[in-house]
Amino acid sequence: MIKYSNCPQSKFREEVITYATTLIKDFIVINRFPIYYNTHYNFENIANIAEIKRQDSFHKEGALLKMTPYKRGGGSVIDSPWGSNQSKDCNDADTNTLPNYLAQFGLTFNQLLNANSSHHTRAVPVEFCVKDLVVKPGNQLSLQKHQGREEFWIVKGGLLTAIVDGLRFDIREGQAIFIPKGSIHCINNCTNEPVFVEELQLGICREEDNVRLLDATRDEDGNPAPRTTYPIMTDLEHKSALLFATLANQIALQRGMNIDPLFATLTNHPNSLQSE
Repeated sequence: MIKYSNCPQSKFREEVITYATTLIKDFIVINRFPIYYNTHYNFENIANIAEIKRQDSFHKEGALLKMTPYKRGGGSVIDSPWGSNQSKDCNDADTNTLPNYLAQFGLTFNQLLNANSSHHTRAVPVEFCVKDLVVKPGNQLSLQKHQGREEFWIVKGGLLTAIVDGLRFDIREGQAIFIPKGSIHCINNCTNEPVFVEELQLGICREEDNVRLLDATRDEDGNPAPRTTYPIMTDLEHKSALLFATLANQIALQRGMNIDPLFATLTNHPNSLQSE
């Protein structure tokens, strides 16, 4: 049974109830979201239903360009539970943007980890945005994907553990990795030291263009407090989610915290990594 009592605005509540009813019908008719990929997902949660609706609206033609662009020239430091990020430079891009950027680090595209990925097409270089990321020890960014951009991560300090399309990469200082447009990916710090990453976004770069599949955010007391997510749709997303949950469980144990029940559900499922 769908629970609606927590929705604050009546008009929005009515819209979400209507959408939830349609969603349930979709399950019956076309099995839109495979249940065996989503044993962890609460389809009765009003915030999750709202997130599904929000993400579905982004698939309309021209939706990406209607999103708020990054501030040209950079911005201030934004603190997060996992660390911080700062936009350093954002502007128009062309075919020279990527090779010129990589040359600053003495790199070419073919030297990047995951350069030979065949899962996705390349993004058209419409815009670029360069960010500095600092990831606290024992923290993960959400498992996510983007419609309009590809990304490049340069490790400037520490050991970065990346998930990209179900594969794990351990990336040391001076190394870099290619994150294709549409790939399922995540930054993880499994160590006891901060990790420093410079990120280049290339394509149509919008902060709202973020489909979050899993989130390991915790509150100040260390209790799981995940942000809303979108259901898992494909084998590749599911494989990535299992790897993310496995890392999250390992990090929780290392930090003396309880394992998130959602991740325990994922990794204890018959389709989990442990059973492969």
